[in-house]
Amino acid sequence: TRGPDGEFLKDTGPAIRSLTFDELQAYDVGRIQPGTAYAARFSTQKGADGVRIPKLTEVFELVKRNGADHIRFNIETKLTPTSGADTPDPDTFAAALVK
Repeated sequence: TRGPDGEFLKDTGPAIRSLTFDELQAYDVGRIQPGTAYAARFSTQKGADGVRIPKLTEVFELVKRNGADHIRFNIETKLTPTSGADTPDPDTFAAALVK
């Protein structure tokens, strides 16, 4: 991930949930940082500049627009009993997802 300054993140960035969607859009997630062990694991992956994390509704719309009704979604929440302040509580998360 490259930060708002265009440079690859050197440290762990802010928690995604702490950012507004507009702030999140400043991060480019289109390529793995070259020369890292992670990049070596995925050496055949082709990067693309300017890739942003879409809204879930945008993903659903893309599938619908392409007539890909056979696509099924498995939405992994990443919520655990020990997540603490790193994630929203399950009720808040469920309400946001339904919205």
